[in-house]
Amino acid sequence: MQSGFYGVTTRQVADAASVDVALIYYHFKNKSSLFDGVFERRARPLVSARRDSLPPNVASGGAVTVEGAIAAFINPMIDLSLHGDPGLEELISPWSPRSTIRPGAAKYHRYFDANVLELIDILQTALRAVLRRSSTGLITSSPDP
Repeated sequence: MQSGFYGVTTRQVADAASVDVALIYYHFKNKSSLFDGVFERRARPLVSARRDSLPPNVASGGAVTVEGAIAAFINPMIDLSLHGDPGLEELISPWSPRSTIRPGAAKYHRYFDANVLELIDILQTALRAVLRRSSTGLITSSPDP
């Protein structure tokens, strides 16, 4: 994907993979379908890691925390970026100057919305708890220095 979706032909992909172009068309209907397969392959580990990380990491002493939720959502991306698929950088930052892919919002919605919605639910729970503690006087704000 070094030339990006529009900068490469299916034949060039086949040549780079040392396979006959017919094999690509056997498995994928067209170049867009091939791209979807590559995108899904790179997205799946991040989606799974976040799904596995969110529930166990949001609890701190039995209470859901904003910090725990954010860490559970972001840490899998950092871990996979450092130790996982080298192509993940292009997936998680497609509009960076170094990225060659422009997948469009629909692909991101399809693969990542469930994780984002779960994070939002967890954050809402955590923030409700903060507001409850605040209204009972358990949280006090310190004056600015």
